[in-house]
This record gives sequence, structure tokens and C-alpha cells, in this order.
Amino acid sequence: MSISNQPIHLVSGAISGTNIDSCDHPCSTHPCDNGGICEPQKENFSCRCPLGFNDPHCRSRVVTQVATPSFSGRSFLKYSDNEILKSRVVLRYNLGSGFAVLSYNASGDLDDGEWH
Repeated sequence: MSISNQPIHLVSGAISGTNIDSCDHPCSTHPCDNGGICEPQKENFSCRCPLGFNDPHCRSRVVTQVATPSFSGRSFLKYSDNEILKSRVVLRYNLGSGFAVLSYNASGDLDDGEWH
């Protein structure tokens, strides 16, 4: 169908299950928690959960254990999770003459633009 030479897609909303008068879609109740995005699927929905959450409604926090990193050659480790700021950092290394420990536990930032 077209009005004034502009095509009108009458069934596009019906196919996705949205924008249908007098018919609430499950996404209209915002069922996805923790910033999840509700994606209509006909009369159902699915939640696209943000990183760190899962289950059908993004309610369960995913707990991941960080494996102990190891290095060889010229490599580095960057923590991008802000949770590390609430913790202390302990590095243990062995350059051939035994283990040494380097720890950081302070309230100030270590991010001063220099390598440490």
C-alpha cells in the first residue's frame, strides 16, 4: 500500500510483534534487568544481557575467575574492570634467582601515565 507515493508497510510491526494497538508486547514491561535490551520475537522476547549478566532476564551475575596470567617475552597485562580499584594488586615473579613479590595497596591512583 502507498499513500502519496510513499510505501506503507502494514505488516512490518506485526511481524516483529511491536507497535500493534491494544496488544501489549512482553517488552513493554521492560523485563530485562541490569541494562539488558529486550528484543521482540513475535509474542515472546529475549534479553540481550550486558557483559557480566545472564539468564533469561539478565538477573544472574556471571562470576568469572581470572586465570593466573603468565608471560614470556614482551607482554603486558591490563585490568579494565573497576573492581580492581577496590582491591590490592600482588605480583609474584621469578627472574631466575628466586621469587619476588611486588604489592600495591593504596587509596591513590597508580595511573600516572608511566610504566610501573
